[in-house]
Amino acid sequence: MNLPPTTSISFEGCGPSAQFTSAISSSEKVDILKLQNGSDIRGVAVAGVVGEPVNLTEPATEAIAAAFAEWLLEKKKPAESKHIRVSIGHDSRISAQKLQDAVSHGIASAGVDVIQYGLASTPAMFNSTLTEDENFLCPVDGSIMITGGKHHQFKRGYKNVIDEAVRLNSIGEESYLAIETSGHGALKENHWLDDGAYLMVKLLKKLASARASGSGSGSKVLTDLIEGLEEAAVAVELRLKIDQNHADLKGGSFRDYGEAVLKHLEKTTGSDPKLKKAPINYEGAPSNEDAVKLGLAVLAAAKEFAALEASTLDKFVHQLNNTCLLHDSLSQKQDYFFFFLNKETR
Repeated sequence: MNLPPTTSISFEGCGPSAQFTSAISSSEKVDILKLQNGSDIRGVAVAGVVGEPVNLTEPATEAIAAAFAEWLLEKKKPAESKHIRVSIGHDSRISAQKLQDAVSHGIASAGVDVIQYGLASTPAMFNSTLTEDENFLCPVDGSIMITGGKHHQFKRGYKNVIDEAVRLNSIGEESYLAIETSGHGALKENHWLDDGAYLMVKLLKKLASARASGSGSGSKVLTDLIEGLEEAAVAVELRLKIDQNHADLKGGSFRDYGEAVLKHLEKTTGSDPKLKKAPINYEGAPSNEDAVKLGLAVLAAAKEFAALEASTLDKFVHQLNNTCLLHDSLSQKQDYFFFFLNKETR
């Protein structure tokens, strides 16, 4: 199995991340701060990609876990008779065991009990903080999941869809499902988790129910639910690599550079009379022609940033432009573009 070297450690049930302190070298402390991403820790745990050195080391991982345990103790303020416990799970990546050991050592050093769940899913680890079953030592007070790094999405993406669904519910507008056009879906009843297994079970129950009632069988029961929905003429996700070693970053963070690109893009496209921002659909264009205009505007803005590799976008925009010239009839359908700024992993 070809596992990507980028690894993400997610902290569940912990609110804001703790400030990372430990008896390690000052140079590693700086790296630790750069690894923080909300309540996630994202870094490279295994060598293998040119230009992406290992920065999620075992000492750094142990220090981060110890800081999390100390934060949890301060947050919970347990009575002397109660032991705080943290569950740890991981996926099948080759770095999982050493990272789990480092996390366990860090947590234990703070006087917190460690429960190793081994191979597990992220939703399972989240639910270990909610489930009430002492046979499985649940609920735990906090949970850590060691999993594959996902390309961070700036401004646009799945988390924003969930945030909007939560906001709508908070103002009395019922929203039961948050789903992104790529297919990721989260349900209110499942704590807004990106839980594919949960969705699969829901679909299987729908099939079984339809068969038992005699109202249908087979996949048509499901395909009928989306009958009539139009497919986009063009649907594409383009990932633009940011070279973290490029001089253009000037020692700044990857995130700050990505934010700067997006702000520049918003400014340049906002001043272009040929482009009009959609009031509701922020990730689409009404026709192929408009999609080409948007693509060219994004390409021009991207080329202002030397550390941004935009050759993939360049190639795609020109191919789409040629396609539009040959197939003008496609222009009646809607087109979607997703431009994600990321560190490339394999």
